[in-house]
Amino acid sequence: MSTAMSTFFHPITLIGAAGESETIEALVDTEHLFALLPYTVLTRLNVYAPGSTRYKGQWRGLGQVQAEVNGEPGWITYITGAAGETPLIGRHTLDSFLLDVDEENQLVPRELREIRHV
Repeated sequence: MSTAMSTFFHPITLIGAAGESETIEALVDTEHLFALLPYTVLTRLNVYAPGSTRYKGQWRGLGQVQAEVNGEPGWITYITGAAGETPLIGRHTLDSFLLDVDEENQLVPRELREIRHV
């Protein structure tokens, strides 16, 4: 991933515990750590954050939700978004799905390098 900040919109499908799903357009923001997901969407999917964290000076829900990005399933850590906030996909989500951002602001599979211990 480039070190410069990248922002663009990309679809992400959130999946509830009973298998229901909803696809939203989220802003990919490589300077943001976790996903920021709308409370209203999470509630419709019966997803509730078991923890909390401080975000923008307020206590917000912090949890994990099953999701699909580019048709690949996985889990992401999210912060509950307030009404009117733009949904975000952050670095942690990109790492979880083994994705990078290319020069054309597209999500591309991350090429993993072999790690050798000496």
